[in-house]
Amino acid sequence: MWIGIILAGIAALVTLLFLALWVGELRWRAGTTLFDERLRKTIQPPKVAVYHERELIGLPAPVQRYFRLVLRDGQPMVREAEVHHVGTFQLGKDDKGWKPFDSVERFIINRPGFLWSASIRMMTGVHMLVRDRYLTGEGGLHAAIGGILTMSRPQASHQLAEGSLQRFLAEAIWMPTALLPSEHLQWTPIDDTTAKATLTDGANSVPLIFRFNTTGEIVQAHATARFFEKNGGYTPLPWTSRCWNYAERGGMRIPLDAEVLWHIPEGDFPYWRGHITWVEYDHPE
Repeated sequence: MWIGIILAGIAALVTLLFLALWVGELRWRAGTTLFDERLRKTIQPPKVAVYHERELIGLPAPVQRYFRLVLRDGQPMVREAEVHHVGTFQLGKDDKGWKPFDSVERFIINRPGFLWSASIRMMTGVHMLVRDRYLTGEGGLHAAIGGILTMSRPQASHQLAEGSLQRFLAEAIWMPTALLPSEHLQWTPIDDTTAKATLTDGANSVPLIFRFNTTGEIVQAHATARFFEKNGGYTPLPWTSRCWNYAERGGMRIPLDAEVLWHIPEGDFPYWRGHITWVEYDHPE
């Protein structure tokens, strides 16, 4: 008799838990939709509708080779992009900490902004939901198990905003026209295989050093200092994004695979490995 009552109680608790997770996920996705709507309201048309090779005059040599490889003359400028990923995310300190994820990321180009919405599988039926964003000059991050139990939600700050803008700049490789020189972005030569891009949005201005291979592909974006958040504090640390496996999407060549890592005092710490499964671009009329 008592065993039956105990089992019934356990079953009821498990049912309540999964019901709470289901409701939490529904509320989370509704919140994500609101952020997405806010982001899309900030879309602005590009200054020019299409790319022309004459825009490359005066750019560093490796940057010119890159654009000649990934764009064609007359390529429509990307106004908005939606990118879908699958991959693994590091939630621990060793190989056992890698967890599978899938995500959708929306970018807008003029003014820079993005919303990354991810679901990381912790165990069967339990996911960590993550929203990472840069919107109207502010960065934001919220990660919660089942959309209920918050694991990370740093307060808005200048450090968080700059780190988010650096992420946007590194991921602009998925919409190459966003890397063309503009009122927001400037290129500075370094040598025949590297160049520095500086992206400015209001009070935020961030540099990244891009490395190119001999064919002209971008293979790495590196920050000598990106703010690493821990327990509410920030430490500037080197940070690198690597990419490979270029293919044509939307008339442009983009890398389909990437890895992101921090260079911490103990050594390199990779934490994101992803593959693009689908991408869609929106161009000006």
